[in-house]
Amino acid sequence: MAKTETLEREILGNLILNPVFLEDDEVGCYLKPGLFSGERNGKIFSIIAKEWEDSRPEQVSIVSIHGQLGRDADYISRLVDGIFINQDNFRRIVTKKKKALLAQKALQVGTELMQSFLKTDTYDPMAFSEFVEAALAWDCIDSEFKNKNILNPLSTIQPEPVSWLWENFLPKGMITLISGDPGSGKTWFSLDCAARISRGLPWPDGNRQNELGNVVYINIEDPQATVIRPRVDSLGGDPKKIFVITGDKEELTDLSSSRGIAYLESCLKKIPEPIRLLVIDPVIDFSGGTNPNAAEQVRQFLNPLANLADRFQTAVVLISHLNKTQTHSAIYRTVGTASGWMGKARAAFLIFRNQEEPKQRYIAPIKTNLAPEEPAYLSFYIEGGKLIYQKVDTAFDIEDHLNPERREEAPQLAEAQAFLKALFEDNLIIEAENAYNESMKAGISKRTLARAKSQLRIESVREGGRWKWKLSK
Repeated sequence: MAKTETLEREILGNLILNPVFLEDDEVGCYLKPGLFSGERNGKIFSIIAKEWEDSRPEQVSIVSIHGQLGRDADYISRLVDGIFINQDNFRRIVTKKKKALLAQKALQVGTELMQSFLKTDTYDPMAFSEFVEAALAWDCIDSEFKNKNILNPLSTIQPEPVSWLWENFLPKGMITLISGDPGSGKTWFSLDCAARISRGLPWPDGNRQNELGNVVYINIEDPQATVIRPRVDSLGGDPKKIFVITGDKEELTDLSSSRGIAYLESCLKKIPEPIRLLVIDPVIDFSGGTNPNAAEQVRQFLNPLANLADRFQTAVVLISHLNKTQTHSAIYRTVGTASGWMGKARAAFLIFRNQEEPKQRYIAPIKTNLAPEEPAYLSFYIEGGKLIYQKVDTAFDIEDHLNPERREEAPQLAEAQAFLKALFEDNLIIEAENAYNESMKAGISKRTLARAKSQLRIESVREGGRWKWKLSK
């Protein structure tokens, strides 16, 4: 068997047995159909990736892949027979294959450049940059695995706190995802953040630790002269510190390509430091041919942006839309694959209108695992070209506002909470059976009562063979 085929068999065999390798931070961006030389191998990889996306976090079913491949079943059997390597070896095999591809690409581009130069006595600078980039990437991968000590005890790593641009909201050097329906105020909100950074103004939640700096805003939907600049002015921003990128739109609108990322980075390097914030609005306009529903493609697209954010220590905000499935939990409402978009973002928020008061918009956190404390729920009104913010009550339930069915239940939920509070007014503990009986008399369903019980943090305890409810302190 050819050496290339052996490498590909080992990669695919291990992906079938351990599909979690698709999410490996160091090699996940390399894992895609184009990594493989044969059409069949690329097809097998695509099926594994789809199965993983559909069934994670469970292991992918070999039987399921076996059935989808049909006549290639014997090939799959050969792949999984006796093949198993650990994660470090898997990384070496993938990067070895990637190195070969980069070498081939560099050779091809270099040959084409030379032929063009001999014929015309000129060359394309962007193509030359791509050639250099490919050659450097090949060399970096090679040297990385020669010199890198993969096993590092935690004692050699110095702990560092997360650095925040806006504490609990926008982490520096990382990606934040902000999603909302068209017209919900996403662009207004992101431009308000830009204006505050350009003047060093306090944040909407009252936090005054705002660092003065520059902002880069990428948007091709809204005209700069009639929308972007007037809004920045009305929000009190300094237009000298807020930059928009113009020029070659073909390069800019495909940040899924190495040329697109190189173009963006070259633009950022021309801007005076520090760049505090980079906004891409909406991100789908700049994703090239990335399928927003394919986790492996989304992660491949976002990895270079995450690396760019880290290198510049800039907070990167990606603006996205919501899907139409109103019954989904808030964390699954962003368009596309949740494990792709939400998985790569380090913080995520939704912006949506109050259905009973459409002029009021809410900003609700849905992913805040890096924050030392939960960010405040905020709302805002757009009045006279400015955003008027308010803090939202801690009892705010985002699911009730996003889901029409649950929104209809909201009055009943409030009634159930009042009912339970009345039961506990003179008691620290009550009989569960009595609570259910009394709630039925009051016309409160068991489901609504259970939700009210959960929100009031009422515990279930078993005493003397009977279930009782105890109000948490």
